[in-house]
Amino acid sequence: MTAIGESGLQNLDHGDAAGPDSRGLFQQRDNGAWGTLADRMDPYTAATNFFSKLASIDNWQTMQPTELAHAVQGNSDPGYYGQFWSQAQKIVAALSP
Repeated sequence: MTAIGESGLQNLDHGDAAGPDSRGLFQQRDNGAWGTLADRMDPYTAATNFFSKLASIDNWQTMQPTELAHAVQGNSDPGYYGQFWSQAQKIVAALSP
């Protein structure tokens, strides 16, 4: 859901007006929190860093997905990621055995 909202599931080597230094699937910023540029551009490492941050948030298990994604990413709109939830569920279902 988060990567769909941030990059359309494309590993982007550019940012946007809100984060010109953002890179990768999650559009992670060059602020030291997300590793090197190589880390942010590697989907496995970027996802690992995203989920590590997610798991460090108090009460993450009971949060709504869009609220949790916002807590990890710090998007300006706490509800932004909700619009991508059903699409993410379909992708996960299609990839699940």
